[in-house]
Amino acid sequence: LLYVTYFENEYTNAYKYIAYVELTLVDEFNYELVGSVPSLEWEIQKAQIDVSGFTWDQLTFTYDGHEKEVLISNLTADVVATYKNNKFTDAGEYVASVTFEAVDSENYEIIGTVADLEWEIQKALIDVSGYEWEYDNNIVYNGSEQIVVLKNNYSELLTPVYSGNAYTNAGTYTASVTFTVTDSKNYEVYGTVADLEWEIKKVQINVSGLTWNYSGPFTYDGTLKEVKLSDSISEITTTYSANT
Repeated sequence: LLYVTYFENEYTNAYKYIAYVELTLVDEFNYELVGSVPSLEWEIQKAQIDVSGFTWDQLTFTYDGHEKEVLISNLTADVVATYKNNKFTDAGEYVASVTFEAVDSENYEIIGTVADLEWEIQKALIDVSGYEWEYDNNIVYNGSEQIVVLKNNYSELLTPVYSGNAYTNAGTYTASVTFTVTDSKNYEVYGTVADLEWEIKKVQINVSGLTWNYSGPFTYDGTLKEVKLSDSISEITTTYSANT
């Protein structure tokens, strides 16, 4: 009896629509339409993408001079992530955050959130436990200050700070060393260098070659007679007994 013609009743994308219908009688001579069919407000709702199951990837890095980055590890192709504070180079503790947007925002909406991430770039360690002193136990007093230091194989990022490593007089001493780091933001010292017991040895003066200036007995003549060493050494003081 009726021809039905629909308008705005078929769509694909999410949106709110208004459909209406037009009715036409097949037999207009014998029938007539009474009343009307109201238009219909209808909707295709957006599909939901739940991001609450998304997770961050690696949490901890070690400084190496290159930029480090944390990302969502299981991000799907239908979602775009926008990050904040997720890329750094220097060592430190950071808090990264992320927001999401659907690639097809006309038909999809984001639900849920991902918690902020506390992540860290740890300082690189400089191990000093293998460093050695430059010392051969053969330092002899010479009147000048004498110094013991580490062998020159320590990192260029370190400055050694010595104590007890420089003396002039003969004796036994204890040297120690600590380090300051040039780039202390990104590096830290690991381990220690053992203290060094070192010695400035006394100079040995060989007196076995000294001789008396005495060739034979004196003959008494009423004057003082004296015997002495024939040679002298500037570094020693000679004290005589019973030589006059």
